[in-house]
Amino acid sequence: MTIFESVIFIKKAISTNSQYNGKGTSVDRYLSMLYCQEATYFDINELEEITDHFVDKHDFVKALEVVNYGLALHACSNELTLRKADLLAAMNKNKEALRLLNKLEKVDPNNPELFIIKGSICSELGKSEDAIEHFLSAINCGAEMLDDLYMDVASEYQSLGDNEAAITFLKKALNENPYNDNAIYEIAYLFEELDASADAINFFNQIIDQQPYSELAWFYLGAFKGFEADFTGAIEAYDYAIAINEKYVQAHYEKGHAYLISGEENKAIDSFSETINLDPNHYNAYFYLGRAYDNLKDESKALASYSKAVKINKNLDVAWLEMALMLERNNKNIDAVYHVKKATEVNDQNAENWFAFARIHQQIGLLEEAKIAFDQAVDLNPEEVDYWMEYSDMLFVNEYFSECIETIDTAIETIPDAAELYYKKAAFYLSVGMTKEAEGILEIALGLDFSKHKKLFEYLPQSKNNIFVAELINSYTK
Repeated sequence: MTIFESVIFIKKAISTNSQYNGKGTSVDRYLSMLYCQEATYFDINELEEITDHFVDKHDFVKALEVVNYGLALHACSNELTLRKADLLAAMNKNKEALRLLNKLEKVDPNNPELFIIKGSICSELGKSEDAIEHFLSAINCGAEMLDDLYMDVASEYQSLGDNEAAITFLKKALNENPYNDNAIYEIAYLFEELDASADAINFFNQIIDQQPYSELAWFYLGAFKGFEADFTGAIEAYDYAIAINEKYVQAHYEKGHAYLISGEENKAIDSFSETINLDPNHYNAYFYLGRAYDNLKDESKALASYSKAVKINKNLDVAWLEMALMLERNNKNIDAVYHVKKATEVNDQNAENWFAFARIHQQIGLLEEAKIAFDQAVDLNPEEVDYWMEYSDMLFVNEYFSECIETIDTAIETIPDAAELYYKKAAFYLSVGMTKEAEGILEIALGLDFSKHKKLFEYLPQSKNNIFVAELINSYTK
C-alpha cells in the first residue's frame, strides 16, 4: 500500500466511523468491517481489545492482522508496535520480533514490556545470559509484577546450572510477594538438588517466623527434616501443616512415610488411611499402606493394599514386585510368576524386577528363563554383587560349571574390588576338588580384603575343615 493509498484508507475509516451508530462491541464492529469490506476507525484501546479477543482464542494470525490494521491507522503507536513484536514472538518469528523491538528501543528505551519480551525471546532461544540481562533491565525500568520477573531470572540461572543464584532471585521474588507459592516450590526443589537440607531448614524456619500459618512452609520444613533423618521433627512439622489445613493430602501422606521409616507401622497405617480417605485414588498411599501391613506380617491386608494400588495404577511396578516377593515367600511360585512378569512388563529397566523374575523362575525349574532374566539384571545394574553371586550359584547348582566360572569372572572384571567374588570363585573350585586353582584365587581374595575371609565358610561350610585353607589363612595372620 502506497502512502497515498494509506491516507485515503485512513480518511475513509475515520469517515465511516463518524457515521457508525455506536452499537455493538469493538470486536463486533471489526468483524462487521471484514464482512462488509468497509474501512472502520478504531482507537488504540479498541484495537488492543480486539487483539486480545483473538489471542484468547489462540488465533495469532488474526490477532496480527488486527495489529497491522491498527498500525495503518496509528503508525507511530509504540503500544501496537510492541504488541506486534509480542505476537511475532508467539508465532516463533523471533528474528523479526527482535528487529522490531530493537527499533522500538531507540524511541522508547525505558519501556519494561519491551525488555520482558526480549528476555522471553532470548530464553526461548536458549540465550539465558541475554535473557537475564533483559529481565533485569525490565526491573530497572520499573516493571510491575516484580516477583514474576525475579522468578524468570531465577529460571535462567537454573538453566545455566547456577542454582545458588537461582535461589537468591527466588528469595527476592518472595520478598516482593510472600504468598508466591511457586517460588516456594522452586526453592524447595533447588535446595533438594543442592543436597542442602540444613540450609533449607533454616530458610523455612525463617518463612514460618514471618508466616506462621503457611502450610507450605511447614510441609517443606517437615520434608527437609526427614531428609536429615529427624523424623520426630518431620512429623511435628507435618502436624502443623495439617492443623492449618486438615485436608492437606500430601502432608498426611508424608507423615505416614515418616512413621513407616521410623518403624511405627500402626501410626503409618493411620496416616496412609487418612490420605486415602481424602484421595481415594492415591495409589502410592495404598502401596505404602501395604508395606506397613507387610512389615507387621499381616500379609492378607498387605496383599489387598498392593492389589488396590495396581488397580488404580496398573503401571506401578513396585507393587507388582512386592506381591510377587510375598507370594514367593509363601511358596506360591506359580502365582508369583504372574506378578513378577507384570513387574517386568511395566518396567523393563528395573534390575530388581529382573532379579526377582530370575530367582522365581529358577525355583520352578525354568532355568533358561532364569538365565535370560539374570543377564538382564546384571546388564542393568552390573555393580550389584548379589546379582552375580546368585546367578553363578544357580549355574553351579545346576551343573553348568564352565558357565558358572565365566559368570563369576565377568563379575570380577566388572567389580574388581569386590573381595567376596574371589572368595566365591575359590569356593566353587574347592567344591569340585580343584585345589590348585582355588589356592591362587584365595590368595588374591585374602590380599584384597582379609577381613572378609569368613565369607568362604559361608559359601562352603566344609572349607573350615580344609587344612590347606586353614594354613593359607593363618599365613595372612602372621
